[in-house]
Amino acid sequence: MRCLKYLIVTGIVLAAGSVLAQNMKSLEFQVGNLNPNGTPAGVIWDLKYGIAVDEAVDISLGAAFFNKSYTKVTAVAEQSTASGVEPTTKQAELEYNTKLFPISAQATVHLPLSHPFGIYFGAGLSWQFLLNKENNFVDGIEETRKYNGGGWIARVGAEMKLGTRSSLMGEVHYNHCTVKGDEDKKQGLPVWDEVDVTGLGFKVGLRVEFY
Repeated sequence: MRCLKYLIVTGIVLAAGSVLAQNMKSLEFQVGNLNPNGTPAGVIWDLKYGIAVDEAVDISLGAAFFNKSYTKVTAVAEQSTASGVEPTTKQAELEYNTKLFPISAQATVHLPLSHPFGIYFGAGLSWQFLLNKENNFVDGIEETRKYNGGGWIARVGAEMKLGTRSSLMGEVHYNHCTVKGDEDKKQGLPVWDEVDVTGLGFKVGLRVEFY
């Protein structure tokens, strides 16, 4: 019986491997911007690995990285020199750094138009991690907050074939997610912080297909 189970499992694995080997794979690398509701807009980098279901549909796993830094600077003094140069002394009071890591599973439909152009649209589910670091130089306080939560992603774009297996991409993407911090209790009631990272963005990049 154990030998039979081993043969069945082995057969399933080999069959799945054979199907995946026959299907076209793809890599997408994109860079652009995202403007979330709860944080300042910043740069987002995105990488997807996909497997073709047929000539029009593929499914993919994606990992993205969003980053935004901000420093509050104030002028504290102005100087005058004999050369006529007038430098201003400035100081940094606050520094913020926000990082968002969305991990997603998506399905995308590709519709060819007049060669070499086409359009595509897709959607999928995501789990997102937010890391927010604040450094208050005035009060000497440094704090890091962590959040995570589920959401969904949608995108629509256009692509232009460069070769038989490569194309340029440009898209509008929509990220819908609210991430949640660690839960605490105040006066016996659950309390937590949330950040709304829902927002629109734009990305451009390159898609490469291979077996």
